[in-house]
This record gives sequence, structure tokens and C-alpha cells, in this order.
Amino acid sequence: MSTVTIADIQAAAARLEGHAVKTPLFESPALNERIGGRVLLKLETLQRVTAADELVITSVTHRHADRLRSHELIAKRWGLSG
Repeated sequence: MSTVTIADIQAAAARLEGHAVKTPLFESPALNERIGGRVLLKLETLQRVTAADELVITSVTHRHADRLRSHELIAKRWGLSG
């Protein structure tokens, strides 16, 4: 078995560029505290664990402007803002 080098990883990343869909990472403060380190999760992991087909994000605010801002922030985080 050969050792994987940084150059191997960079070459693989270059081959995948434009073909792989990049999805955001979300930090888990609860897991960070539990293990004493930083834990980043992909929502795909949550989908596999829960077997969910969709993820619904709800923001509860009293002001319409705040609700719009929360939608803008979610869209930006998911790369959907123009």
C-alpha cells in the first residue's frame, strides 16, 4: 500500500472540480463541548441518520424584516443568494 501525499489529494481535487457539489459544513457546539474539540457536520450526515428526504429550516420572528433577513442568511449559507 502506498502513502497518499498532499500532491495526490490536490490532483484528485483538481479532477473533481466542477463535478462534485460542494455543500456547507455546520459546527456542532454540543459535540464540540462533549469531545473537547471542534466538530463540523455535513447535512448529508443528518439525512442518512434520520432517513429524511428534506430538511426544513424554520425561523420564528415577530418582525417581517427580521424574517426576510433570516431567509437571506439561510440562502447565503447554502449558496443560493444572487
